Amino acid sequence: MIDWLPDMISVHRHGALIYLNRAARQLLAITAAEGWQSGGWNKPGLIERVHPDDLLAIQEQFRRLFEAEGTREVPEVTEVRMRGLDNSWRMCEVSGIIVDIAGVPTVIASARDVTERKRLQAKLMVAERMASLGTLAAGIAHEINNPLAYVAGNLEMTADALESPAPPVSELKTVISDARDGAERIRRIVHDLRWFSRAGDERLGALTVPAVLDAAIRLTANEVRHRAQLVQDIGATPPVFADDSRLTQVFINLLVNAAHALPEGHSDTNRITVRTRTDDQGRAVIEIHDTGRGMAAEVQARAFEPFFTTKDIGEGTGLGLSICHGIVTSLSGQISLDSELGTGTTVRVVLPACADLEPPAPVPAPPVVGTAHAEPGEPHRRRVMVVDDEPRVADTIQRLLKRDYDITVALCGREAIEYIQNGARFDAIVSDVMMPNMTGIELLDELQRLAPEQAHRVIFLSGGAFTAQTRERLAHSGARQLEKPVTAKQLRACLAEITAA
Repeated sequence: MIDWLPDMISVHRHGALIYLNRAARQLLAITAAEGWQSGGWNKPGLIERVHPDDLLAIQEQFRRLFEAEGTREVPEVTEVRMRGLDNSWRMCEVSGIIVDIAGVPTVIASARDVTERKRLQAKLMVAERMASLGTLAAGIAHEINNPLAYVAGNLEMTADALESPAPPVSELKTVISDARDGAERIRRIVHDLRWFSRAGDERLGALTVPAVLDAAIRLTANEVRHRAQLVQDIGATPPVFADDSRLTQVFINLLVNAAHALPEGHSDTNRITVRTRTDDQGRAVIEIHDTGRGMAAEVQARAFEPFFTTKDIGEGTGLGLSICHGIVTSLSGQISLDSELGTGTTVRVVLPACADLEPPAPVPAPPVVGTAHAEPGEPHRRRVMVVDDEPRVADTIQRLLKRDYDITVALCGREAIEYIQNGARFDAIVSDVMMPNMTGIELLDELQRLAPEQAHRVIFLSGGAFTAQTRERLAHSGARQLEKPVTAKQLRACLAEITAA
């Protein structure tokens, strides 16, 4: 029976491996007993299949197991990656117990391959995130259309005023200031959307809780506004170690749930309160309270179950709280709720403080090699090439910079390479990332081949929507990066740094 169990079972005595069941032998591609008799968790065999980054965790687990010999506690489970028969890394849940067999302490270890389950969970998280975006779509469109309306209106007023013989300068300044404010509001919303909707591997790092909450609040503003007054009581919290998009997903789900718990038509009396603080253990505590109808005890007991929902068909997937629970617990945090019928609900998220509070060391700028030179007899002006397949974007950057730099515009990567092949050299190359025919990454590759000193001068303007491969290549390119829409101040500061030679 043990030999045919789907879980991998191994038995260890005196540090030696004495038994492997069928599932474990298949993972190790072992067919004969002599192939594994000398192996053990601390000897060649099973241990060599564990990912190097997970070795300490599994060794520590079994060290604690030996220390706790004789206890009858539930076996501790550790997730480790093990190399499978096809040479891929499989995520396994490993646990072990010590039993006496003929008076000899014997370790029985089990490992369960949860790779497919993890993949399904990741897909469900993305599906739930996209479902959340679908729920918020109308509200987000409203949040963008409001500032867009006065950006467009103020630009039209500016155009009309400039046609008059003596345009009122003070009024023009106000109009342009309002337009810039609207553009900045749109930029923040788009940034939050890209942050939240990003799919792919986790990118864990130190995050400030208020910044993540602000993004979630902006994205759910319209959903909340029509149902309740939002009250923010933001106290000091320590940084937490998390993935920004997934933590944003938690707060968005909780805010939307709070809004949907409130009846429509009473936005002046309904309240949603977002509160943060630090508890006596130094952990970050985030509470979202609504004054809605509350939950009965039997509903609370099932609230975090997958696919359980009290909403009507088509209004909820039943995955929101379950996914929140999975994300928070994966961060070694806790999520709980307090609710009573007629008095509302409070959902509480507790996250441990980030162990490493020191900011990451700045990445050193790539070396600046050589400069372009002005013609003899002319004052020196730095030369910048702008590469973007959108002519209006390229023209806008040219207008922002032409006062201080000599600008050359290339509307594709191949045109930029032609300038280089014809002997042109630039103090900086400002390039879009996603372009047809030749991407910014491919342009950088060509520059490294044709003119390595020019490759060190590339500044990427990234608009997001990258494939996982592009994101990885961009991260390892060593080039400076700015996020669209970029401000003139940001662009000039980056150019000043790269051209200072």
